[in-house]
Amino acid sequence: MYPKTGISFRSCFFFCLPVVTLLSLLPGKTFSELEWSIPHLDKGVHFGMYFILAVAAGLFFCAEFNFNTKVKWILILSLSGYGILLEVIQEYLVPNRYFDVWDILFNITGVLAGLLLSPVIKKYLELWNSIHKH
Repeated sequence: MYPKTGISFRSCFFFCLPVVTLLSLLPGKTFSELEWSIPHLDKGVHFGMYFILAVAAGLFFCAEFNFNTKVKWILILSLSGYGILLEVIQEYLVPNRYFDVWDILFNITGVLAGLLLSPVIKKYLELWNSIHKH
């Protein structure tokens, strides 16, 4: 559980997954003004979305299952594969969105960073809970 909220890690993960999907499948015109004013902003957004998704997945699997090397590889491959799938869908089904290898690279980097840091974040949340118990 998150400190003082009662929101479970499972809920967080299953909230983040459709949000990432929705943001990935919005038509390209939705973001065109932002991209024009800040070069390569979309790469940071890709990293951030997949970082948050991976942290949520890592916390969920840390809390619910044995977060061993096999589970970590399954998460790396499945979250990265999901990002690749969404890029392919953008190319063929989403107006004004295109397949971009750099987007995939930033998705995967976000996944790796999120899964690497999720055990650290879990320990921080546990410490927060122990300090703020009433």
